[in-house]
Amino acid sequence: MNEWKALVGRITVFPAPQSSVTLPSALDLYKKVWEGDPLNFQGPTNPLSQSLAQGKRAGLGIGCSVHPLRIDFNLSPVGRESPSEPPRLSVIEDSKEFHDELARIAGMVGRDLLANPILRVATFLQFVSIEANSTEANKALMSIVPEQYRIALGNEEEFILQINRPRMSEQVEKLKMNLITKWSVERFQIVSLLVPISPTPAVAPPSSVAPQITEFIAASVTFDNNNVPVPADKPLSSSQQSSLLLEGLAHATISMREGRLNIGKGLESGKLAH
Repeated sequence: MNEWKALVGRITVFPAPQSSVTLPSALDLYKKVWEGDPLNFQGPTNPLSQSLAQGKRAGLGIGCSVHPLRIDFNLSPVGRESPSEPPRLSVIEDSKEFHDELARIAGMVGRDLLANPILRVATFLQFVSIEANSTEANKALMSIVPEQYRIALGNEEEFILQINRPRMSEQVEKLKMNLITKWSVERFQIVSLLVPISPTPAVAPPSSVAPQITEFIAASVTFDNNNVPVPADKPLSSSQQSSLLLEGLAHATISMREGRLNIGKGLESGKLAH
């Protein structure tokens, strides 16, 4: 059985594009959500650029980015602890920690985290299974794709299949949700710079610093669950935002269970919205 690991998790809210309410900074939101200072912060360099705050929390990379039209709360793997470690595709090992943090952020959104009028929210999760080659990655994908969508694959490359199974929300009356699943084979490249260490200061010529590129092939499945935007004059309340985010997360866990993803404990209940 293939072992699937979380690669990325994201909670996104979409403010009304022409609102008079000023967008918060990524720094302020980071401090509210994670109750501490980030390790890195970058303010916007112009009105169309993002502000970004990043840090670590236990075994997770955490971050908040504020764009003109969207606000993202991101979960990612923590990279190599030491440059001496061999290159690897970092993944999130603790699925329960991943699950609990996504649910916690969704709950924070429901406690008036944002003053901006919000028209749409989205929950995004990506899981990967690292494989030796495209043939093995195709095999891993076909083992989790619903039977009615399966096709015969051998050593074909760059396979992608995406479907949307829309349905009405169970949490917000008369609101349609998009439940988008994408199965694909992905190539990831890890670039390492090997810089020679000298006991005396020296400026090495560019040719002596050779990048080392390590490629990984992985089967990937993503769940992108979001609501159809509501009218600008009827924005979602904070409680509705939270309920929709948790509902999207619950549908992702149900899809994982139906696809028999072997991801360990923490994402198997599919009851987060209740």
